[in-house]
Amino acid sequence: IDDCYKTADGDYVCTHCFGRYYFTCDHCGEIYHIDYANGVCDFETVCDDCLAEHYTCCDHCGEYYRNEDMEEIDRECVCQDCYEEIKEAM
Repeated sequence: IDDCYKTADGDYVCTHCFGRYYFTCDHCGEIYHIDYANGVCDFETVCDDCLAEHYTCCDHCGEYYRNEDMEEIDRECVCQDCYEEIKEAM
């Protein structure tokens, strides 16, 4: 057990399996199976729970960003890059 990783579910996985089938959520720091991995902004990988609670999909580019990094323009929720692009086009 000393050489194993403890997952968010309380299971233990060996180093070999961890490297192939598991990831550490960049938001909460817990270990999950790769089936629950979601790529978000800045090349981070987060679990389903963190994605639902702390991230929003940009209505313009379709990428996920942290909730606090989102802007609202023309009744759309957009990332800061898209916000600037839309403002310049107005």
